[in-house]
Amino acid sequence: MALDPSAKTTATPVWWKIFSGFRIALDIKKLFLAAAGIVFTALGWWVLSVVFYSIRSEPKWEPTKESTEEAKRMQYRDHKRSLGQWNLLHALAAPTPTDRATAVRVRPDDIAEDLAEYDLLAGLYSSHKDYGKIVRVTQKDDIFSLAIDGNSPSPIRGENLTSLVGKEFRTENFVINEENVSLNGVPLQVEKSTFQTIKSYKDGSKSVAEIEREAATNPNPKAREAFKKFKAFLVNPAIKPTAKFRTWPWDEDRGQNPFLTVTNLVSPGAKEESPFAPGQFLEWLFEKKLPVLVEPLVKLVSPVYFLFKPQAGGWNRIFLGCLILWSLLVWGLFGGAITRLAVVQAARNEKIGLGEALSFARERLQSYFLAPTFPLLCIAAITVGLAVFGLVEGLLPWFGDIVLAGLLWPVVILLGLIMAVVLVGLLGYPLMSPTISAEGSDSFDALSRSYSYVYQSPWQYIWYWTVALFYGAALIFFVGVMGSMAVYLGQWGMNRAPWLEGTVETDRTPAYFMLEAPQSFGWRDLLLSDSAYAVESEYIAPSGEMRKRVDLLPEYKAKLSFPNQVGKWMVSFWLGLVFLLIVGFGYSYFWTASSIIYLLMRKHVDETDLDEVYMEDDEMPMTAPLPATPATPTTVKPSTVSLNVVEAPVLVKPADPTPPKPADPTPLVTPPIIDPKPDGPA
Repeated sequence: MALDPSAKTTATPVWWKIFSGFRIALDIKKLFLAAAGIVFTALGWWVLSVVFYSIRSEPKWEPTKESTEEAKRMQYRDHKRSLGQWNLLHALAAPTPTDRATAVRVRPDDIAEDLAEYDLLAGLYSSHKDYGKIVRVTQKDDIFSLAIDGNSPSPIRGENLTSLVGKEFRTENFVINEENVSLNGVPLQVEKSTFQTIKSYKDGSKSVAEIEREAATNPNPKAREAFKKFKAFLVNPAIKPTAKFRTWPWDEDRGQNPFLTVTNLVSPGAKEESPFAPGQFLEWLFEKKLPVLVEPLVKLVSPVYFLFKPQAGGWNRIFLGCLILWSLLVWGLFGGAITRLAVVQAARNEKIGLGEALSFARERLQSYFLAPTFPLLCIAAITVGLAVFGLVEGLLPWFGDIVLAGLLWPVVILLGLIMAVVLVGLLGYPLMSPTISAEGSDSFDALSRSYSYVYQSPWQYIWYWTVALFYGAALIFFVGVMGSMAVYLGQWGMNRAPWLEGTVETDRTPAYFMLEAPQSFGWRDLLLSDSAYAVESEYIAPSGEMRKRVDLLPEYKAKLSFPNQVGKWMVSFWLGLVFLLIVGFGYSYFWTASSIIYLLMRKHVDETDLDEVYMEDDEMPMTAPLPATPATPTTVKPSTVSLNVVEAPVLVKPADPTPPKPADPTPLVTPPIIDPKPDGPA
């Protein structure tokens, strides 16, 4: 049959292979490896945060009395530098406060840029700080207690005290008239010592309105400007952020629950806006979903980012370096195993076992670890060299200014260019592990290939990752919806059981099982919202913001029995495991997409077929050698040398059950005839 030359054939673009990432990434082996990597990373970061934060303390501004004004200004600059370093460590490694009383708040020296501004702000702050101390009223049985600023509670008596329980007030809400005290309009009977404490707070402090009136009449213009600048600080000093690297994966902020995002599309009374509303999609995609998708890359880049901040000095840089090394080690093992599974499946459409993949990654763990470490060590070495150059230049004014700085400054620029090239090349970090997994090579090959592919074909690399990220955002959203829906519908079905609702003492609905559910992705709020005893409560987010979440009534939680507590923790284990698998899909897809993009970049740059993958079995014989068969005897001519002939292997047939015939007495080879007269006729 003749082919029609005018017929056109359409070939599938090679980059469409990226869309096989969902099928490859949604594998229970890869999900368990990703979940294990998430837990081990969080565990190591938590230990490092505890150790480094415990050996540091917040610096206090205490100027030396004998110092001159110029010396005090210099001391304040040094104090600001030390405070900035501690604030960074506090934001990265401090535990999240449980309430406002224990939270570390912004102080005047955190805001004031110089000593003169600090003196103005400190005067305003000291006259108001006692005015806004936090006041709480608690109840146990029929006894009411009053606590100010987290101090020991003191007993109080009075009527309508139940209206004050569970709420938060400030010392400005007290009203003192002779020896009578009222809080928010409710009269209190307090002890004499408690009355004196409240009176000292009220007498020695001023309200913001009073300070504003004084500032308006102050002849000093700086005082008036200081009040305008720091009014919000005086009203409610912000809580310092905490626990960026000390948060467990179950509590990390990953945005709105995907299931609620879908339900908000059809719910006209939804509290939260839909990401699909005009102008909201790109913000939702890049601010919420993209960081979740590239979380393995974020876990590595975040400490590197803070490493270059001016506040990262001394112990902070050692702390951040330890975080980076631990992340590289953990994901060298688990990420290497995931990429090994992915490249074999993507290239050869075959599957290998979990143990085989872990064994492959464990044997090459040094290469997986050193490949991304070499660029970081290179940057560190150049940084140390430049620091030494700067030190020598600073200590030698004439020689340093004229010779070192004046003549050798091009060397500084060249070293800076090398650092820039190395940093930009680290965009190829996702290709390093797939290189070792696909080629069975070492860290040098992984490093050279990743940098080569990024710099030889950057637009192709960007295109592949653009497709992978947009596709992956949709996949992660889908997996999050299905996982959240599965957990929610299971809980919803159990809540439909009859005769379980009751009073606080008798209620048996399974809401208490969800008290320790993961907070990330809003799971805890989603699973507690159906309870008849659900209430809203405030909590402090790691960012320092006060946020709302769903909780159960304190009276309800106080009545939980021992079996309730045990069952709650057992259910939380399974919820946490399922949550890790769902979050782990993002990690699994990241490493799977990295493996596929590596194969595509290798084909584009090196013209290597996609199905070429190093297999350890390829270097070994597939079957055992067949037994050799005896050679057939042949007649040997005189005056010749007999050569051994190797026959091709043949299949061995089953033995014949009939007995062999007796050997033929006739010799197989006839002896040669010797002519007595070689020169005569025969």
